[in-house]
Amino acid sequence: MIKAVLISLVLLAAPPQIEDIAFTASSVKRSELPDDFPFQVLYEGFAILNLKMENRSSEAWTFRPEEVEVFEEGGKTLDRAVPTDMAPKLMKYYRGSQRGIYGEGYSGGRPTTQEWEQVPTVEPGKSSGTVSVGVGSSLRAVLEHYQVQEVNLAPGETAEGFFYLKSNKSGGKLAGSSLRFQNQMSIEIP
Repeated sequence: MIKAVLISLVLLAAPPQIEDIAFTASSVKRSELPDDFPFQVLYEGFAILNLKMENRSSEAWTFRPEEVEVFEEGGKTLDRAVPTDMAPKLMKYYRGSQRGIYGEGYSGGRPTTQEWEQVPTVEPGKSSGTVSVGVGSSLRAVLEHYQVQEVNLAPGETAEGFFYLKSNKSGGKLAGSSLRFQNQMSIEIP
C-alpha cells in the first residue's frame, strides 16, 4: 500500500514552472557564426537566433523547438525555417563543386582568402553548372548539427543551439523582436 501511494505521489508531481527555466535568445551576426557554418544563409532570407536554456528547477524539463514563436517588433510572426528549407537555397554558392563545401584542400576553420577564391560560384547570366549530391548533404548536415533540438534537461543541465527563421532581418536588425515559449514566457531579443 505504501508503494502505491508513493508511486501516485510521484506521478502527480507538478512539472517545473517556466519561471524555473533560464532562457535567453540573441540574434546571431555573421562574425559570431562557427567557422564551418555556411554564412550565406544570412543572404538568402534567413535569420538565426542562438537559444540558451538552463533548468534551474528540481524536476526534469523538456524543450521543444516547435513551442517557440518569434514576433517582429510590430507583432508580425516570423516563420521557423529548417535545414531542408535552407540547404537548397545555398546550393548556388557551390555549383560546379565536387570537392565539398569549401573546395579541395580546405581543412576546416574560416577559409583563407586564397581558399575562398577557389570556392565555385555562379555569376548572374551564366549557365547553371552542376552540383554534387554530397555538397547538399554536407550543407544540411552542418545546419542540422547547430540547430537547437528537442532535449530533456535534468535539473541543473543546460542546452544551446541555433533557431532558424525565415527573415531578411538578421543580426542587430532583429533587436526589439520578441520570443514566446509555451505561450507563457516572453523575452525581448537584444
